[in-house]
Amino acid sequence: MEKVIKSSVSVPIELYVTRDADAQLATVITEMSRPGYISVARQMGKTSLLQHAKQQLQGENRTIIYFDLSAAVYESSSQYFQHIIDTILEVEEDKLSQAKHAIMQRRRESFTTVSASSEYDKELRLILRELPGTLVLILDEVDALAKATFSDEVFAQIRSVYFMRNTHNVLHNITYILSGVIEPAKLIKNKDNSPFNIATQIFLDDFTFEEHCVFVEKAKLAISHEVKARVYEWTSGNPRITYELCSALEDKLLTGNRIDTDTVNDIVQEMYLLQYNKAPVDHIRDVVLKNSLIRNAVKSVKKGDNISDESAGQLYLYGITASKFKSQVPKIKNKILEAALSDNWLREAEMQQKDLYTFGLEQLSVGEITEGIASINLYLENTNLDNFNRNKALFSIANAYHKLENYIQSNEYLDKYNVAREENPDDYYFAQFLRALNLNFLNYVTEGIELMQNIIDHGVKNQIYYSAIINQANFKLTNSFDKNYSTAIEALQSAIAQVTQSEWPDNYKNSIVSSANFRLALINMRLGSEAESRVYFERALPGAVSEMQPSILVGLILSSSVEEKILYANRLRKLITDKSLSLLPKIESDIDFTEKSLRQSLGVLYNFYQHDYYALIEECAIHYYNGAKPIYAILYEVGIEKIESLSSGVEGIFTLALKCSNITENYTAKCLQGIALCIDKNDETFAKRAIVALESMLGSPDYGLLNYRDLEFVIRGAVTYQAMNIFSTALRFISYLTERLDAEDESSLPGDCIAIYYLAGGIHAQTGNIAKQTTFYERALSLVPKWRVSKQKPPVLMDSETVDAVITDMNRAVITRKLQGAAVLANITKYDGDKIPRNTILTVRYKNGQIVTGKAKKLAADLNSGKCTVM
Repeated sequence: MEKVIKSSVSVPIELYVTRDADAQLATVITEMSRPGYISVARQMGKTSLLQHAKQQLQGENRTIIYFDLSAAVYESSSQYFQHIIDTILEVEEDKLSQAKHAIMQRRRESFTTVSASSEYDKELRLILRELPGTLVLILDEVDALAKATFSDEVFAQIRSVYFMRNTHNVLHNITYILSGVIEPAKLIKNKDNSPFNIATQIFLDDFTFEEHCVFVEKAKLAISHEVKARVYEWTSGNPRITYELCSALEDKLLTGNRIDTDTVNDIVQEMYLLQYNKAPVDHIRDVVLKNSLIRNAVKSVKKGDNISDESAGQLYLYGITASKFKSQVPKIKNKILEAALSDNWLREAEMQQKDLYTFGLEQLSVGEITEGIASINLYLENTNLDNFNRNKALFSIANAYHKLENYIQSNEYLDKYNVAREENPDDYYFAQFLRALNLNFLNYVTEGIELMQNIIDHGVKNQIYYSAIINQANFKLTNSFDKNYSTAIEALQSAIAQVTQSEWPDNYKNSIVSSANFRLALINMRLGSEAESRVYFERALPGAVSEMQPSILVGLILSSSVEEKILYANRLRKLITDKSLSLLPKIESDIDFTEKSLRQSLGVLYNFYQHDYYALIEECAIHYYNGAKPIYAILYEVGIEKIESLSSGVEGIFTLALKCSNITENYTAKCLQGIALCIDKNDETFAKRAIVALESMLGSPDYGLLNYRDLEFVIRGAVTYQAMNIFSTALRFISYLTERLDAEDESSLPGDCIAIYYLAGGIHAQTGNIAKQTTFYERALSLVPKWRVSKQKPPVLMDSETVDAVITDMNRAVITRKLQGAAVLANITKYDGDKIPRNTILTVRYKNGQIVTGKAKKLAADLNSGKCTVM
């Protein structure tokens, strides 16, 4: 048996497999109406395609001449054009004797002063008049010529051939085929010249599985269907890799080895995934290593993110992805490349190109927060770092943890941050500002207010100083609005006046002034001063950057007249859909464009765009979440935001979510809950909707107890049915909570758990089950110490004063119950579960005189058998 798949510069004709590109190229050559342009990565069989077309289509009436432009160096356009003409004259010497004589005479006389391209046009027409049939010029590797200073002249001349045909009819007899690793639009560099946009673009994609099988058959490679499939699984039809891999399999067969799928796996590992030094993997890894733009595009593709058309074109031309005609969503084109461009290798490639700190900052900037923290922590392991660089890295990590909402970790890194106020006051107070934000989010509001005051009292009047004023006002309002709103207004107005008169750059001024006016607008809105709030929103808008504008426009829509609402709504929709905005992580300012701001924006827009609201949500899902977040989830979140922060529930949003065919059981329950919450009164309508939602929650095994919203909803349901004297249903609601709350919940939410157990005990009391009432009251009272020392914000379910009141009420009820219980117990000799809770502590005397104290449930048998009596 003789070897068939031999090492070769181009594929032998007997092994050549035709693809779609062959038919496209043949059409361009035979029709002669436009130039053809083959844009393709290296190692894809481009040269073989061109040579095959030349062999198949050349004939007596068609001359095809191939030029490899990378094989020659042209010092001028004149030299290039003369080389093209001379080659044509040489190839068709027998047919072009008169043209050759005329051309040589023109060159000897050199009387012309026209440009090289004009001279080329004249010489080319002399040839075409004498040459029988048509002429096809194949210019391969045009990207090599594109680097020359005169390349625009060459490509402009090719372009002109097709536009001059009405003037010179003979030009209908020539066409060009260009090929290279460059986009056609980039061939002409001078933007003032017409672009090279007339070519028919031909994409040379990988083999389909059927074409792959044709190659194996032509190579007479005796392998099973499973082995063919495994080869294709690794290569996805890449011609160069398929040829090399099949050649290696042929070698195994020639030496008598058995071939199976494991053999394929072993060869792939050995050839491509150990040293990574074989084409095309070596070239692709080298490009990705040295080109950060390509590297970032590869990372985006691997994550499933959208990339620009330009990036997609570059990845195709480097052989990393398939053409957009084969795959609308770019993806790494085969498993070998996926392994060669692994996440670990990409990370190492980044590190090779820059220091760890810079690499970490870049990761943070693109949202890879956890990875960025890890890189900067590795940077901190360098014991030779000076104090400046160490502090710089520590602060970056502290800020990153803040963005992850891990405020404890953020403060831990700030504790290590060692910058003296006297040496660098700006950095010192910036760190203090971040610490204050962390403390506020950790519910240490008073401490956060004090730190902000420290910045205000001692800091330089810079951006941090005024941000401290704005944020301190926000902290105080959160802590006690009624007590602090007047001083907050005064502080914010003062900040605006000072900043306006300062000599700061406009962008600094505008940021502070917009933020302060926005805060003043919210205060007035809460005070019920709609007209006054609108004035402040209007003042906030002009200087606001685009990331601030959605929140301001939401405020203006809520506070303006009907006519103005429509104008602001149109402006808001255009802003959030023009793809100029990106979502920011949760940070200190509620004016920034975060997910909450997006939800509020979509919430107010529902009132204006109900007819195409689904399309609006779909557009935002693609832009802001790359399609990763389901549309029903976005609709649910928008609906809830509309209830909570805009105080205007619209069940239509939840209904739209329920119509999504792929909605999960969990989200079905959530949306039904949302529909119930759109009713703001605990009336019969709410009750009917609430029980439907509860049934759905109970019917979803994974629903569980997820957030405060579930607490509030279930409590509302219990209270509503309690008021309607339908206690069995009220108990179904309250039991949903009491059966799911655990020790962790009781530690983190002691105030809310006290309220829940108080309500549960009250409902049981109304059913006459005093034992259950006592159990829940005692369970609630056991949490009082935790409630007293906790730093929990005021509970969601009732305020702190009410919690204290119910604690007093439960203590009174339990004491009364114990006194009543003592009188009852003194007269009983048998255990009665309805009268004595199972965990009641009893003291009994046995007939032998022994006295025992223990829980009723353990003594019940002895009591009922008469062995002992209650003392």
